[in-house]
Amino acid sequence: HLVVKGFNATNLAENNTLHHGYLNLTDNNFSGWSTNAGSTPSAPVIIAEQATNALQIVVRGDDNTTYTNKWNGVIWQGWAAIPLGSTNAAPAMTILNNDIYYEVIGIDNAVYTSTLNTVNGVFSGWTGHAGSTASAPTLTR
Repeated sequence: HLVVKGFNATNLAENNTLHHGYLNLTDNNFSGWSTNAGSTPSAPVIIAEQATNALQIVVRGDDNTTYTNKWNGVIWQGWAAIPLGSTNAAPAMTILNNDIYYEVIGIDNAVYTSTLNTVNGVFSGWTGHAGSTASAPTLTR
């Protein structure tokens, strides 16, 4: 599965739109692109939730709020803001067991991390880390 930020040099209104597609690994056929509601000034991030067979994307919204959207295999379920997740850069996301980890660079350039448990829906809140950066974060598991 791929999620990309759109670009159209002749129709600037299409810039920052989100598009989703997937490659069938059995026959190597590409699904083509479908437009996902919403937009982002930064690169989107996508993960696969193996336990629920779902996809989740996280983006920085046009208002610098951090948003997620979940695909259940049929439809995107709609955007939800991560509480107090403001950032000036693309957020990062990864999953380990049943916990989704989010990382952002705050408006103050500090690094913040939070988790969301996919089983019980408990959100940890944000934890700040020492230091600061102007670069977008990355995460791996």
